[in-house]
Amino acid sequence: MLVTPTGLQTAPGTLNGPTAQPSPVAAAPAEVLISTQQVLFGTAAIQATRRAPLAGRIATALRRMVADANQPRHPHYPAHCAYIEDARMAREMDRL
Repeated sequence: MLVTPTGLQTAPGTLNGPTAQPSPVAAAPAEVLISTQQVLFGTAAIQATRRAPLAGRIATALRRMVADANQPRHPHYPAHCAYIEDARMAREMDRL
């Protein structure tokens, strides 16, 4: 690997080789007419919605936290598995 004066590394033999000429640039295409509705549609897609002020967002978050804290929790009932009912009943009868 050779290092050029700009600090780039090149493979041996490519330092002094001919460079490929870029293809000629094609002529610019004809002008395109864009309607007003197309412009409005394009700007609406780019334009972001305004965010609510910080104080309003904090107040909304606090309101949601208080509302969730006031809701009673649902009781958690253990799962009833019918396939172990016989074993459960036998164990309880042995305890008596």
